[in-house]
Amino acid sequence: MQSIRNFTLFIFGLNKNYMEKIRVLLADRQELAVAGIQHMLASSNRFEVVGEVGGGGELEQIIAQLEPHILVLDYDHIPDFLPENILKLSQQHPAIKLVIITDNNDPEQILKVLKANVAGFLTKACSKQEVINAFHAVADGQKFFCNRVLDLLMENKMKKNDPPDPSALSQREIQIIRYISEGLSTQQIADKLHLSPHTINAHRKNILKKLDANTPIELILKALRMKIIPLQ
Repeated sequence: MQSIRNFTLFIFGLNKNYMEKIRVLLADRQELAVAGIQHMLASSNRFEVVGEVGGGGELEQIIAQLEPHILVLDYDHIPDFLPENILKLSQQHPAIKLVIITDNNDPEQILKVLKANVAGFLTKACSKQEVINAFHAVADGQKFFCNRVLDLLMENKMKKNDPPDPSALSQREIQIIRYISEGLSTQQIADKLHLSPHTINAHRKNILKKLDANTPIELILKALRMKIIPLQ
């Protein structure tokens, strides 16, 4: 009887953990934008908006109080907050996934923010379905950048550089690029290809060098231009 009771408690504990909602904190001074995001997330019982913050000065305190899983941030509409602060936030709170939703369409600014290791980037012109897809992808440990953001960055890159030569890449490197674009980690890629993480890291360094890319985001943008990965 005791073993059955223990098993029941164990299953109950699993169900409790499984049902735990993903806590979302919204940092945006635009009330209409905040209300819109809340309405979109209300269509899924997976997420719970636990709070709102309208100023950069109180952001750290609210994060400590509410311990969100996802922080939604519009760096352009938060007083006393600069895009440079995003990198600091990601370093201080590595467990929190940062999702940027902004109406700032400056490609240089967007690229700068992407280098801060954000999990998702959308503009406020993105569709409702893209926003919902972004939250689910980020909650599942993937990265998500809406089509509008990708288009802006692609246009900016095309103005500056000639397209890379696809023939410079081996088939193995192309395979790894596609896995990177799907959001897979080095370990996950290693498992899929039955290689060591060290070998995958060596490939990644070679790929970055061949494509003259400094970050995975730049790598993906160049791979899109080379049509190695499809623009979805």
